[in-house]
Formats: sequence, structure tokens, C-alpha cells
Amino acid sequence: MAGDFEIKIDGISNVVANLSAFPDKIVAGAFQDALENASVVVMREVVRKTPVNLNVRHRGGIVKINLRPLVASIMNNVVVDARLRGGYAEIGFGKMGFIARWLEYGWIHTGHEPDKKQGVLITKHVGFMRQALAESFDGVLEALYKSLVDWFAKGTKAA
Repeated sequence: MAGDFEIKIDGISNVVANLSAFPDKIVAGAFQDALENASVVVMREVVRKTPVNLNVRHRGGIVKINLRPLVASIMNNVVVDARLRGGYAEIGFGKMGFIARWLEYGWIHTGHEPDKKQGVLITKHVGFMRQALAESFDGVLEALYKSLVDWFAKGTKAA
């Protein structure tokens, strides 16, 4: 017939799939940014609290150790839950994490069997990581809230 015509559109299933996933992408991006911003708050406090010099006992004397490389090694990793129910941020010191742990909890050097010697205190605990987390708690909540509000405000203006 003169008025009949046919239109064929390829890829409509891809378009529908992308439109269905769009809210998930928004949620994932919002969580990613919010957790990143919150982790930066904690990292700043950890950097501020991390000792940069340490005096330790060694062979009857005191040795001064420069811990600036420990401060420089701080890093974070943000993971958003695959089901988009939230996520978490890991903050650590990478390969220098064992030194941070010694500072956090202290370190007693003890000899091995058979002549197991009495433990020698090498470092007292500093507790800087737990202090940093506790003192940054309000800032973390504020960063999460502000980031999520800003993210969704940008998203609704674009829509």
C-alpha cells in the first residue's frame, strides 16, 4: 500500500538495558564519591597524628628513627557493594603497615626457645590510628552527608 512503511531499529535492547541501569550507576557513583571524601577526612587526621620520629631501644642504646616514609605511604581504597547497598573505605599504610601496627599497639621483642628471654619493650603504644578515627568521626559523617546531597542535587538538575 501507498501509506505503509517499515522502520527497523537495531540496538533497542541495549538502550533499554542502559536506561534500566542508569539509577544503579548514579547510586554507585554517589557512594564512590561519598566514601572517597569521607576517607580523605580520616586520612588527614591520621597524617596529623602519625609520629614522624621515634626513639627505640637497640643494643643498650637509643636509636632515633625517621617515620616520614610511613606518613608518605598512607593510602585508601574505596569499595562499593555490588548490590549497591553501601560500601566501605580501607585506609592503610601499604607495605609499611607492620610499622604502623607496631606504633599503634607497641612492640615487645622476645627471644626464641630454648633460651626464651624476657621480653624487651621496643616501642610503647602510641594509639594514633584509633585516635585519628575517633577524632574524625563527626567530619566523616559531615563529608558523607554533604557528598551525597551534592551528588544527587547535581543529578536532579541534569535530569
